[in-house]
Amino acid sequence: MEMQLADDIYRKYLDFLPPSLKERNLKFVRWEDRQTNLFGKILLMEGLQQLGFERSVLDDLRYNSYGRPFLNAHIDFNISHSGYYVLCAISSGQRVGVDVEMLRPVNLTYFESVMTAAEWALIKNSGNDTQLFFKYWTIKESVVKADGRGLNIPLQHIAVHNNEVCYDGVTWYLSELDLGPGYCGHVVTDRPADNITFHLKSYA
Repeated sequence: MEMQLADDIYRKYLDFLPPSLKERNLKFVRWEDRQTNLFGKILLMEGLQQLGFERSVLDDLRYNSYGRPFLNAHIDFNISHSGYYVLCAISSGQRVGVDVEMLRPVNLTYFESVMTAAEWALIKNSGNDTQLFFKYWTIKESVVKADGRGLNIPLQHIAVHNNEVCYDGVTWYLSELDLGPGYCGHVVTDRPADNITFHLKSYA
């Protein structure tokens, strides 16, 4: 997976973050989690600077009651990481959620309860159950991240129909991300997707 940064380089990058985000970062026990969290915030800062914000913009981040970070009512963002990738999606005028997963063997029996009956039947009869499982998983994860309530939403209540997901009165429009072989990812928005920029850090 990702290569560990030398401590002096890690500290140099960490100094780009405001004190509150430094504190959050240092609470992670595993270096992998500290590092991907750090790169996610660096990608966010760089992306917001490209939109005209000052470098100090991360000082203005706030959090909803479920812990989801946000900037303001107009600019939304979401961060995901897996395997060799850290990805930050930034949108203007719409809510956004993104999830990327490295394809890997999983014991699917543990996840039947998070799928609808129809989704589970398709997975089990697909001939490539791992690929289809991660397709549904990344869509559902993107929706709960965009919604802002996270896993307080039961994943089995999120049903995928064509390129849309309807949940709790909101229609989420989804697009598949092409990250190359071995990965699966999706982005969802509460309007037909436009005005989204993606910022990617790859360890490959």
